[in-house]
Amino acid sequence: MIDPWHFRDYIVRPVLKEMQCWSVDAENLLCGTALVESRLKSLVQTPSGYAKGVFQIEEPTYQDVAKRFRERHFEKSERFLRFAALTALPPHAGLLIGNMYIGCYIARAKYYLNPEPVPSELEAQAEYWNRIYNTRIDKEAQQRYIECYLKAYC
Repeated sequence: MIDPWHFRDYIVRPVLKEMQCWSVDAENLLCGTALVESRLKSLVQTPSGYAKGVFQIEEPTYQDVAKRFRERHFEKSERFLRFAALTALPPHAGLLIGNMYIGCYIARAKYYLNPEPVPSELEAQAEYWNRIYNTRIDKEAQQRYIECYLKAYC
């Protein structure tokens, strides 16, 4: 498992700041998302392998979010590419397995495309993750989000 504090300090915070999409709430949400999605240890969805990286991003989501975010927030997209020493995003989600910066960028972009502000309270973030990122309402999943976050950071 990746140290959750290292993940926050060396992956999430730098990416969000470079995108100019950082806030304490957004940082907490992205950390919680990776924790509940992969426990910061699974690099592919088990057993299918369909979702990739610690943020468990599926190919159709990757393609959609990458395209829409670049179209709507070109400067934020360009800032991230310069930060990550890329000229473009990879053509497929498979490279999320080995590049947590790109996974964090796509996860933040997915949330950023939603017009609602990121909530501050942990319970509200769990519901927000479940509705926006997980795309299905599942109270047990929301409870897992809270438990994963508290275990890592409290």
